[in-house]
Amino acid sequence: MANIPQVTLKDGKTIPAVGYGLYKVTGEECMACVTAALGAGYRHFDSASFYQNEEAVGAALEAAAVPREELFITTKVWNDCAGYEEAQKSVRRSVAALKCGYADLVLVHWPHPGHGETYRALEDLVDEGLIKSVGLSNYTEEDYTELRKTLRIEPVVNQIEVNPLLYRKEEIEYFQGEGIVVQAYKPLRRGAALESAEIAGIAEKHGVTPAQVCLRWGLQHDLVILPKTSTPARMPQNLDVFGFEIDAEDMAFLDGLTDAATVENWASHLIERRNQDLGAYVTRPRED
Repeated sequence: MANIPQVTLKDGKTIPAVGYGLYKVTGEECMACVTAALGAGYRHFDSASFYQNEEAVGAALEAAAVPREELFITTKVWNDCAGYEEAQKSVRRSVAALKCGYADLVLVHWPHPGHGETYRALEDLVDEGLIKSVGLSNYTEEDYTELRKTLRIEPVVNQIEVNPLLYRKEEIEYFQGEGIVVQAYKPLRRGAALESAEIAGIAEKHGVTPAQVCLRWGLQHDLVILPKTSTPARMPQNLDVFGFEIDAEDMAFLDGLTDAATVENWASHLIERRNQDLGAYVTRPRED
């Protein structure tokens, strides 16, 4: 099994530095991916109620019979379950679907209005023992400044999109300065980074793949990375990123690949998600 380093969180718990992202994979394909990922050495799985695959993830984990203490399982509360009561119901549904007994980490998926009450629900579930750690997703400095006025338990992570084509330096440094680990989703920019001639050149220099360059770049920025692939052959490659180092010159070069248009497009996406109705993209009925 791959020897994946552990990162210590603000609350003293640890998280594997590399996790398996589960967005846009469902049903039997999801079960096959989780089974293959376990075989490759993954023990950190990043899911969410919005992904509509928690039952499949849970079934695959149960069938594999990996000891629970070896696993790190994350889920998230989606926008349609914002608020105290609905957030708690969402987490209970997720834990039941995942068949995991408890969640190692639960995130507020987006900081919609009222996210403070959603977060408070997660804090109380920590007290109950259903959640081990709480965190954020897609939060900006302004969002966190608002939240911290009322929080009781400090968030341990903020999960945001980060990759060499979208290097959000100021946000990363701010949250890391607050002791909050930054998790990177879309570390390959949904494959766009793999088509970059600049990244390919650095990959050739190091004798690795462009994907490995992107993932190693994230690790050297002290990020927890969440690559996603449904191709079993690529799963061990995405874990094989600890045997080389990108030199300072190449790191600086990769840092400079982010252009203004990409940043502007991301900002537009952020505004769109924040302005959507809370019921948009409803994932499941609100039932106990």
